[in-house]
Amino acid sequence: MYVQHYNRRRELVDMAHQLYERAWWRGRTRRAWARLTGKPTHLPLLRDVRGRFSTITTLEKVRRPVRVERILGSDAGMGFDQDFYPIDRRSRDRWISIAELMIDDPTSVPPIEVVDVMGDYYVIDGHHRVSVARILGHLYLDADVTTWQVVK
Repeated sequence: MYVQHYNRRRELVDMAHQLYERAWWRGRTRRAWARLTGKPTHLPLLRDVRGRFSTITTLEKVRRPVRVERILGSDAGMGFDQDFYPIDRRSRDRWISIAELMIDDPTSVPPIEVVDVMGDYYVIDGHHRVSVARILGHLYLDADVTTWQVVK
């Protein structure tokens, strides 16, 4: 029994490491190509979005699934590019530990926290979970969503 558990754990660790390396190199390649073609690579920030609206009304937070592809930005960037690939290796261990959890049981991680601005989501908490979900191909993540009703 112990050997089976150990082998399963080792498989998870190996898979998580491989996923991280894939995300790291894919991000590096995409950022290099973006620089060559003059395209932006930075993660859109919520504070920049805030400045485009004259009035923002914040609605009460609700827990619900959100489409991963609609998560487009962040409140702080947190070391990820616009596709949520890691920019540097400082958070490698954290990324890998979250990947291990999400590979083993995707429901084992807590919901992310996002702000919904006209159907686009900006991460407040959960940048690593979003990054891992994207590389794993998850369609949805559970999220605590605060909606902004905006007036231009």
